[in-house]
Amino acid sequence: MPVSLMDSQLADLETLGPDEPGFVVDIDRPVDAILADAVARLTGGTSAAG
Repeated sequence: MPVSLMDSQLADLETLGPDEPGFVVDIDRPVDAILADAVARLTGGTSAAG
């Protein structure tokens, strides 16, 4: 995907509705920590963020 499309893609994002499951994944950490947190949340474990 061209970098020039990034702004339009981000502008199209919508917040989840109250009936839609989901979570925020912070990407300002090392990849290992991001992955561990996401996997834990998806599998019902404890997130690294606590």
